This record gives sequence, structure tokens and C-alpha cells, in this order.
Amino acid sequence: MASHLKAYEDKSLSQPLKRLPFTRTEIGDSTDITIYLHNTSEKWPVLNIVHNQTHPDVTVQGLPQILNAKQSVPIKVLYRPSLNTDDPSSGFLDIDSELHIG
Repeated sequence: MASHLKAYEDKSLSQPLKRLPFTRTEIGDSTDITIYLHNTSEKWPVLNIVHNQTHPDVTVQGLPQILNAKQSVPIKVLYRPSLNTDDPSSGFLDIDSELHIG
């Protein structure tokens, strides 16, 4: 994740996200969790926020196009295991963005 974009497990931004805490999910079912993205910059917005899908069974919904300085937004991370998956139902979130200075 870009240095000014941080992810948290809770709305109060007190629990930094270290891994995606999915519950046990059977093939054919899905689990979603809400996490909070926060722009830590004091004055600049974060632009071009994209999810780099590192696991085919994990998708992200609700990414903003712009996250203003000190702004936080909830996003949903969805886990839908496929027949081909052999990975545990947890992982890391790979999100890229750029700090817009100017």
C-alpha cells in the first residue's frame, strides 16, 4: 500500500490491518469484511486507488477514486473460494495509489 494510504479493521482507525480476517468459507459460499482506508496525509489527496488482485478468489468493492487528506472510507473485501483454491482464507491486501501533490 502507498505510504499515505493505510488500512484499518475498525472505523475508529485504532486497529491497523495486518491480514484479511476472513472466517472459514466453504466453496460456493462467500464471506465479506468491511475495512477502512485512511489517507494519512495532512494536506494532499490520494488518487488512482486500485486493487492489485493477488488472489483470484478475493475482490474489493467500493474503492474511491479520490481520498482527500485525512479522509477515511469503508470498503468491502469479498472472499469467494473456487474449486481450484488451496490457499487458506486469509491474506494480504495489495492496493496501489499515488499521492497528488500540488
